[in-house]
Amino acid sequence: AIDCEMCQTEYGPELTRISVVDESGTVVLDMLVKPATRIVDYKTQFSGITMDLLKDVTTTLADVQTKLLELVTCETILVGHSLENDLKACKIIHGKVVDTSVLYPHLKGHPYKNALKFLVGRHLRREMDRQAGHCSIDDATACMDLVLLKLTKGPTFAVSGDSNLAGQSLLRRLELASPMVRTIAMTGSSGMAPLTAGSSATRVLCQTDEEVEETFIARCGQTAPGGQASLFLARLAALGESAPQELKELRQETDARLKRMVEALPPGTLTMIFGVSEDLREVAALRGRRRASAEGRNAGMPWSDEEEAGLMRAVDEARNGIGCVFVA
Repeated sequence: AIDCEMCQTEYGPELTRISVVDESGTVVLDMLVKPATRIVDYKTQFSGITMDLLKDVTTTLADVQTKLLELVTCETILVGHSLENDLKACKIIHGKVVDTSVLYPHLKGHPYKNALKFLVGRHLRREMDRQAGHCSIDDATACMDLVLLKLTKGPTFAVSGDSNLAGQSLLRRLELASPMVRTIAMTGSSGMAPLTAGSSATRVLCQTDEEVEETFIARCGQTAPGGQASLFLARLAALGESAPQELKELRQETDARLKRMVEALPPGTLTMIFGVSEDLREVAALRGRRRASAEGRNAGMPWSDEEEAGLMRAVDEARNGIGCVFVA
């Protein structure tokens, strides 16, 4: 895995540091490089490179290329993030590469790319310290770890699916992928818009779990606009919105409610019940802060990469729960 830091010279971007690590994370090359032309901006806030670091450096780009040729053959697989920038900085062409910005595609598809720091927080569960700028060793190591994780998890890990479906809501994806699903009737207590946006789902918004149950039972087996409904989606939210001291009683109520809803289903209905974390307050608080920042209501306190990584971790933890699938 390779990562480079660049500065701005009179010529343009030029290499100032290169780091290479192997698959075990061992640093096999780490060199500071003196650009051939005068530096006009060290880009310290991004690169971590300063005038003092380079003042006694005599290593040139040609020296770096010579050293790379000792480590890299035409069969070597080079790993990096937005690797084209590193190859341009080194002025080399290489045919076997793995780019983590491609390996972990952005939900919106090309040309969007996920930031390396985001991928590290999301999939490796660790923070990258950027206070003193980037560290090329840390970045190269992170890229290698992401590739090894992908090899362990398989090619579909962290891939949103068909690019035509990227950014679509869950129910819209289902409609596009399964033409047999003509109409969908849905009940929900709150927060269901992300699941139904762009779909032909019939939305019935309810205020309480009791109302969700009543609406669900009343509509089971009924027809929705365009034909018989083939999917019912109901969200019971009381457990996730309650105080800890209320959970015991609410669990019993929810169990009884689910039993009545399942008993109302037509025979042969494929039924899926999933329970996420009962405490969603941290997720709700972080989402509220992100929304406030996006709407400009948090002046002077922009939403940070650290908070985004924290939200992703909180969401993952909230998704830990139980699920069951059966035929009613």
